[in-house]
Amino acid sequence: MKDEQKLKGINTRTFLIGTLLCIALAAGFWFVRAQGANLTPEGLRSMLMSLGIWGPITLILALAFLLVIPLVPATLFQIGAGLAFGPLPALVYTMICLLYTSTVVLWHAHLLAMPSRYVSY
Repeated sequence: MKDEQKLKGINTRTFLIGTLLCIALAAGFWFVRAQGANLTPEGLRSMLMSLGIWGPITLILALAFLLVIPLVPATLFQIGAGLAFGPLPALVYTMICLLYTSTVVLWHAHLLAMPSRYVSY
């Protein structure tokens, strides 16, 4: 009984923190859009090209963020990557991001999973 209450409290707290984080991210996205950010493939291409060596790293981090919390379609960033870096490097950067994101999501799912009495670890 005590363990069930403890798990319920953790899940409620996690839910509240996640909800607040999503609201904060949505507000940040709205603020960026209100400032006149150009979220088109051509706009992303020019932004990534202007970042120089930091362009691929920024692309990987932005795609990782968008695949976990989809505020805008990730396809927009993938097309922008293809325009900025060419098809093969964009494919490599996207695959690196997908591998990283799937690993993080799987780890979070394992971390937040409730223990079962039918499965032993």
